[in-house]
Amino acid sequence: MPHYAFGSLKMVMCLLHYDDHTFISGSADKTIRVWNFDTKTCIATLRGHTSGIWDIKRLDENRIISASSDSTLRVWNMITEACDITISAYMDVARTVSVLDSKTIVCGGKKGDLTLWNIENNTKVTLKKECNVLSSVVLHK
Repeated sequence: MPHYAFGSLKMVMCLLHYDDHTFISGSADKTIRVWNFDTKTCIATLRGHTSGIWDIKRLDENRIISASSDSTLRVWNMITEACDITISAYMDVARTVSVLDSKTIVCGGKKGDLTLWNIENNTKVTLKKECNVLSSVVLHK
């Protein structure tokens, strides 16, 4: 199997398979990069986080959500390549995020809290302190 180099990055921390031709990386350099798998090139760089990106998930057809060490969650519009929503009330390193539906997410962080967010009205419910550090959340529907 051939090995492909997709560019010089500082510590890739997460990857998302977006569609048949595109994947997205989040890295310690505070950027989210959109890659074309066919051409092996970066086609967009999303900037806004002030620290590394720990997790990226697809929110709906045209949006992704990222979790960062800067204690924010950001919703990105993949058509405009802009950040539409920043959730900055999260008082912890946002380590992981999972999508329940297009307006509800669950995130976990360094302090071990599991938090349910409604991203449309920026409300949250902390469900439970699960452990010392949450590094992954998987939802079963």
